[in-house]
Amino acid sequence: MNKSTVAQEADIDATTLAITLGVPAVDLDLLKCLNESSPVTARALAEATGYSRVGLIGHLDKLQRLGMIESHRVPGVAGTPAKAYTLIKAGVEAAAWSLYDAITAAI
Repeated sequence: MNKSTVAQEADIDATTLAITLGVPAVDLDLLKCLNESSPVTARALAEATGYSRVGLIGHLDKLQRLGMIESHRVPGVAGTPAKAYTLIKAGVEAAAWSLYDAITAAI
C-alpha cells in the first residue's frame, strides 16, 4: 500500500496527519513559508503567517536546533541587526525520516 492510498483510506491529508502526530501547525506554516522564500526575517514570517513575531521566536529556535533551518544576521530597522532564516531541506528530510523511524520502531 503506498502513502497516498493510506491517506485516502484514512481520509486524512499530510498536514492533518503531521498535526495529529504532534507537529505544531505553526511549525508547518513556518517551513512552508521558508520553502517558498528564503531568507526571511521573523517579522516577515509573522506577517506571512498571521502569528506574532514574539510567538514565532521559540518555534524558530526549535526548528534551528533540529537542523531544519539556519539563521544569520542582516541589517534591520534603524540599523538594529535582525535574524533572517533559511530552510535547510536536508535537515527537514532527516527529521521526517527520524519520525518515520520512530513510528516504525514502535510497531
